[in-house]
Amino acid sequence: MLLTGRVSCEFLAKIFTMARVGIVFGLLLCGLTYAAMVWDPEKIPAQFIPMMFGIPLLFCGVVALNPHRRKASMQVATTVAGLGAGGGMLWCMTRGVRLATGKQVSMHGMTVIGIMSLLCVVFVALWLSGLFQMRRRQAAGGPFPSGTRPVGSNAGKSIDEAAGNKSDPEE
Repeated sequence: MLLTGRVSCEFLAKIFTMARVGIVFGLLLCGLTYAAMVWDPEKIPAQFIPMMFGIPLLFCGVVALNPHRRKASMQVATTVAGLGAGGGMLWCMTRGVRLATGKQVSMHGMTVIGIMSLLCVVFVALWLSGLFQMRRRQAAGGPFPSGTRPVGSNAGKSIDEAAGNKSDPEE
């Protein structure tokens, strides 16, 4: 497990699957809503926006624990997080413009939505990083995390070979 004081990549890949990361980020967004409600006695609608993105992320993370649903579930979770990041940044920018023009703006709501946007951006960045690493591994034919490489008698064969067609015309 430990190699010269460093944790092996295989061990980290088993622990930090995107399904678990989705669950953690969903819980963080729900916890942000709870913290916002405890932090400020004045209830504003902006306090509940992180939970609106946290619950779908949490649900998609739980669904992604099933290997057969992992890809689609994580794509939906990333789409939700991307919408949360984009919408949150847009919300903060419009509130920043209001603040610059001298209008009244809830700094508490702006802080909550800013933190939500940051969490969503980090989730999308982690997903993209994992996607690019997986694509590189597939292109190189290198080691795959458990559960991602095709298994069975036809794994690694071309479509013709799997169907029983001979690929060499001389035979």
